[in-house]
Amino acid sequence: ASTLGDLYGVISKAELQLLSRHQPGSLSSYECILRGHEYARNFNPENHLIYRECLERGVAEEPDFGEAIAFLSGVYLVEVVFDFNQTPDSSLARAPEFSQRGVAIAPTSGPARIQYARALLYNDQPERAVQEVREALRLAPNNIDVLSIATDVFQLAGAYEQADEMFAKTTRLNPN
Repeated sequence: ASTLGDLYGVISKAELQLLSRHQPGSLSSYECILRGHEYARNFNPENHLIYRECLERGVAEEPDFGEAIAFLSGVYLVEVVFDFNQTPDSSLARAPEFSQRGVAIAPTSGPARIQYARALLYNDQPERAVQEVREALRLAPNNIDVLSIATDVFQLAGAYEQADEMFAKTTRLNPN
């Protein structure tokens, strides 16, 4: 099933191929999130900028789409952590602000909560980050992106046993 339906499977790749025919400026917030999977596969400053601009426009047009706001927080985090396309507004503090707003709008979204967890971690709040990871996993226990980020947050927060468990589950669900 993971070969077909997960975020990196055949169906998702087919959707991405269709979306690649459109300019990022013509995509909805949801389509921008899908395009983000391409960004994750081809992680570089150029794709970061395209993804950021797509999400910023999408969030401006759909300000109540909590997941898009939370994903935008992840993009803002990358600006600082990896020094990609920084703006005068770039700061680590910007990420939890956006992701918390996304969670407030979409409190049952595992993907939104995992973005919040990552933002908390990079803002020196590892205990709160681990709490948010647990909530994200409760809400989306088989979401590959949630599991993957959970692995990283647990690892960086020093929760090595949980990180190992998440890594094992992630590779079991998606060996790709």
